[in-house]
Amino acid sequence: MSLGKAAARIAAAGTAAGFAAGLWSLAEAQAFALRRRTLVLDPRPSSTGASGEQAAQAASGSGSATSDREQGDALDRPFSAPAQDAVSLDDGDPRASLDDGDPRRLRILHLSDIHLLAWQRRKLAWIEKLAEESPDMLVLTGDSIAHSAAVAPLLRTLSVFAGLPGIFVFGSNDYYPPRPKNPFTYFKAPSSHSHGGKMRELPWPEMRAGFESFGWTDLNNRRAALTANGIDVDAVGVDDPHIRLDRFPAARTRPPGSKPRIAIGLVHAPYARALDAMVDDGCSLVFAGHTHGGQVCVPGKGALVTNCDLPTPLVAGLYRWPDAGEVIRHDGAAVATHPGAWVNVSAGLGASPFAPVRLACRPEAIVLDVVLP
Repeated sequence: MSLGKAAARIAAAGTAAGFAAGLWSLAEAQAFALRRRTLVLDPRPSSTGASGEQAAQAASGSGSATSDREQGDALDRPFSAPAQDAVSLDDGDPRASLDDGDPRRLRILHLSDIHLLAWQRRKLAWIEKLAEESPDMLVLTGDSIAHSAAVAPLLRTLSVFAGLPGIFVFGSNDYYPPRPKNPFTYFKAPSSHSHGGKMRELPWPEMRAGFESFGWTDLNNRRAALTANGIDVDAVGVDDPHIRLDRFPAARTRPPGSKPRIAIGLVHAPYARALDAMVDDGCSLVFAGHTHGGQVCVPGKGALVTNCDLPTPLVAGLYRWPDAGEVIRHDGAAVATHPGAWVNVSAGLGASPFAPVRLACRPEAIVLDVVLP
């Protein structure tokens, strides 16, 4: 075979492989996944008598104690985390499966980055079906729409959760529509919005009014106190750090002797400054989105970019902050035995209409069962 024919065959094979990958990524963008996670915020011994830390070591196959800092610091040095789910709670532990309405359990449905277009009926039907999970509380972490015509169908779908305690923040694409972008620029720095009066705004006030009519609370640079499943919750949120709208709200004065059972933070883009501020504020759990889980990932390796200042192993999942140990990327359970907050970063349910693809990174919603003392 001549060198020219060999080169032509290689080129043809490469073209076919690229075409197949493109078709797969389009299909995967519609393969919605529901992630189920459990976080125990009560560091009592598990049913086997081992502590949460010991259970985590057993799950990872380690026989010796390892400090959080040794497991990997999110900012100070390269991070090394296992690709598989991290399970730190024994399957037989009764706290892993509490009944609906149990006063120790807060079931939170986390939706993020829906990036809805009005014609995406399959996505809307899938979201509506999530009501069958019987959540106690709804969390929305932004970028819900991608076009002005999407507000009405979004509100019709989310109305199945009306009356449920809910909290929300916005992302940049709730304010401004997506634009075509060169994907290679994401390797240099996070994307940016130049919105100095030149870009038309999306109808976010209409969307906010709809959310508030459902009884949900706007946490964009705000605080709130609410009750879900009989559990007192303090919540704080910031507007999108990605376009530098975040302004951390002033501390809230509580009546003497009163204390919430859980403090929750909300942010769209999980920039380190926002996560640090929420830890300093006393949050034990923070919800975020924005990253799309990397959106286009390398099978077996993971994300190539995060579109914020976090390292790629923290692009999505449930993990501690600031000392992230193992990352629960899909389903799993963990016991909080260390100071700091836990962060739940959603890979989101959508993508920009100019890049409607996913590779090795399915769109997702998350049901997080938080078990309290």
